[in-house]
Amino acid sequence: MTEKDFINLYWKQYIMIEKEFNTSIKYLALDTSNFLGFSDVYAKLLLQIGSEVDVVAKIICKEINQASTADKINLYKPEVLGKFPEFESVTVNCGNIDLYPWQGWSTSSPDWWSIYNGVKHNRNKVETYSSIEKENYKFANQGTVLNALAGLYQLEQYLYCLIPHSQSDDTPLPGSRLFELKNQGWERKHFGKDFLLYKKNECLYTSFADTLYSDI
Repeated sequence: MTEKDFINLYWKQYIMIEKEFNTSIKYLALDTSNFLGFSDVYAKLLLQIGSEVDVVAKIICKEINQASTADKINLYKPEVLGKFPEFESVTVNCGNIDLYPWQGWSTSSPDWWSIYNGVKHNRNKVETYSSIEKENYKFANQGTVLNALAGLYQLEQYLYCLIPHSQSDDTPLPGSRLFELKNQGWERKHFGKDFLLYKKNECLYTSFADTLYSDI
């Protein structure tokens, strides 16, 4: 995979999903006290994110091992963790909130992934997560979607590490408006941040397809 493929096929998709999530928090503030707030918008976002996690994880496995036939979360696990044993320990920072979207993956799938499958296949079924029992669609809340999006963001950064690119420490723009990775050496990198900007006709642009910064 080339850097251009990564941008056009994966990173742009991530940025569009993140932008939609950022729109949602104009109406329900991003705060741990709001994590249980569920909605049809969050259900839609969770389905989008889960599908993209599946796509990106599969591509990572192919980049690690071209002969890989992994096509399920439990089959991605040995290949990803075999290549990146620190993967579960990485923190995804979101302002004053630290998230651990892949913590414990070696023993079981993340709750947000199980909820995604529940919403996808059996929305009305009553399930239990973190000692809370309710219908699957009610777990499609701000907290679940934020963790799922953080999990996708982490996969995107690791995929970028695996492909040839022009600058070893920088991802394409626009960068994430929500997240950055911490621990396991990620503090020394500048992955996924908006920091390369230029001014044209008194407007601020990013170098990502000459996109107006205000439109990101």
